[in-house]
Amino acid sequence: MCFPIQLSLKNRHDIVDDMTSRLIGAVTWIKFVFFFVLLASTIGPADSKSHTRHPHRRTTRADTRTNLSYEKTSSNGVEYTQTFAKQNTKIVLDCAVNINFSTSIWLKDGQIVQTIQKDNMNLNNNNNKRVIGHRFLVDTIGNLYIENVRLEDDGKWQCEAEDAFGFVVQGKPVVLTVLDPPKKAYLMIDNRILDPGNPFIPVKENADLTVSCVVDEGNPKATLTWELTLGSMALLDVPELPLEVLNLTETVVDQKVGVRNDAHMAKVLRAHHNATLTCFARHIALEIPLNVSVLLNVQYTPSFAISREPGFGFPIREGMPVSLKCDVDSNPKAKPIWQKDDGDPPVMQSPNGFLNFTEIKREHSGWYKCMARHMLGPFSSIGYFLNVHDMEVTQEPDFDVGELSSTGRQVEVSLGGAVQLACPPGISGCWARVEPATGRLDPIGASQELRIDNVLYQEGGEYRCVAPSKESSKRIEALKNAMSVEVVVTGRPTVAPSNKSITAVFEQPLTLTMEFCANPSYNKAFWIAKNKKVYKPGDADKSIIAYGITNTSDAHCHQAVLFLPRVRTSETGEYNFIVRSPHGLAEGTFFVNMTYASGFRVSQTDESQETSSSARILTTTIYLNVIHLILILRNC
Repeated sequence: MCFPIQLSLKNRHDIVDDMTSRLIGAVTWIKFVFFFVLLASTIGPADSKSHTRHPHRRTTRADTRTNLSYEKTSSNGVEYTQTFAKQNTKIVLDCAVNINFSTSIWLKDGQIVQTIQKDNMNLNNNNNKRVIGHRFLVDTIGNLYIENVRLEDDGKWQCEAEDAFGFVVQGKPVVLTVLDPPKKAYLMIDNRILDPGNPFIPVKENADLTVSCVVDEGNPKATLTWELTLGSMALLDVPELPLEVLNLTETVVDQKVGVRNDAHMAKVLRAHHNATLTCFARHIALEIPLNVSVLLNVQYTPSFAISREPGFGFPIREGMPVSLKCDVDSNPKAKPIWQKDDGDPPVMQSPNGFLNFTEIKREHSGWYKCMARHMLGPFSSIGYFLNVHDMEVTQEPDFDVGELSSTGRQVEVSLGGAVQLACPPGISGCWARVEPATGRLDPIGASQELRIDNVLYQEGGEYRCVAPSKESSKRIEALKNAMSVEVVVTGRPTVAPSNKSITAVFEQPLTLTMEFCANPSYNKAFWIAKNKKVYKPGDADKSIIAYGITNTSDAHCHQAVLFLPRVRTSETGEYNFIVRSPHGLAEGTFFVNMTYASGFRVSQTDESQETSSSARILTTTIYLNVIHLILILRNC
């Protein structure tokens, strides 16, 4: 009796062992299935993010596809499918329900749409002639086929299915956008449409200007943006343009039909003359955006520049040839007109604004000014007094070179101080400064005494008292050393410019030059780029080159140069130069802004680099998730 009982117990143990081994095998399969499900869920959202992170990049390719769809979530949290379709094409909308249904219907904007069952047979068959010409067909699984898509099909579509028990389920909504590209854009001022054949807008200096860009067609609505490009002459004439020149305020105006964007310039400056104001209309169905532009014809008042030959500061004597020149900058252009003492000038004026005196006379002395007749009224320069001295014949003293050689000396003056120089006794002359580079004499005073206040480093150097006549010059030539004074300036370091804004052109090189002076000499100098990195003279990387320090023609003065091979958005910002000497420290600052050259379109390189970087980060994240899952399964 015991034997059968033992056999029965043994059989039960075998059964339990068999069930245990099968259960372990099942658990192993469950682990693998769980692993692949988690891996698929990790990759799935990653792909979704890769499509939705840069929706603009995806939609720019819509013109090469008949249908483009992606998942979106509305502001109230409802998920839906956004679908774009071109006109006159065929599109299929999925009936995404999770039940086995017997009947289904489609609704557009909440209204039932009449559909016909799509047969598997050729529509040209005689038995199916009734469906020819009908645009809405439904297949056996509820998907909707729309033939020859029209603008009227634009809207919200939704499938509604019912099973055999009367249970009704609604599918995920599909927002269908039928593409209708805009045809043209036009500009308006004060609700008046500008003539497209006239590219100029006349506007007065300092005026307030608002230009509207309008696009009437397009589904969905186009996106409008503005771009202000300064004329090439403005960039050449004024490389350090103020920030207000580039200020442009954009305002999108809501309207039922089409889209409108207003560009507002609070103050039009003369630097805006010949600037191009361009409106770009971008749309999902356009490969190249539409654009319309105008040129600003800024009308500004005359400004005057008076020059003289020989230069100002050199005394004018009777019999000398003298020329006065007047340059007028205005729009529209105005001719210069010279006046002397509110009357006609004593000599004939040339067409290009010169008054040429072959041999100037004492009676030519007087107040001269330049005038211009402009459409905005008459304008005049400030007055300039031309002083003609009598020709003097002076008995030249009998100098002893040995006695006068001791008068040549060196004068040391502190930075910002004052110095006074006087010609040697018995000499009738005027002071001139010797140019360090050329050795030429630069007249700086018509008196025998010269006083310089607030002395700068650049004003140091050699000064000479020069005799007024050629005969005296021959005699004085032997006494150069006796009549020269060396002015030496000492003090803390100085930099120039101390604070300056520069507007660079996109993708073009930029050179930042800082001049500094120090006596005693500097012991440290370096650049700081955008408060991030320090560059010593001689340092360089891919984006910035700091050249070595060079000497200028002025004593104790030097030049530091920072070179940017290509200016992009990342290079804009603040650049500082700092110099130190035993007497103190000085700092100069450049503020680098950026604009675009006329006709230049920004490439998508930066956006592509960002996309590549995001893709690399996404791939790394997936790999880390997979490794983490494998470690979890191994520990189970």
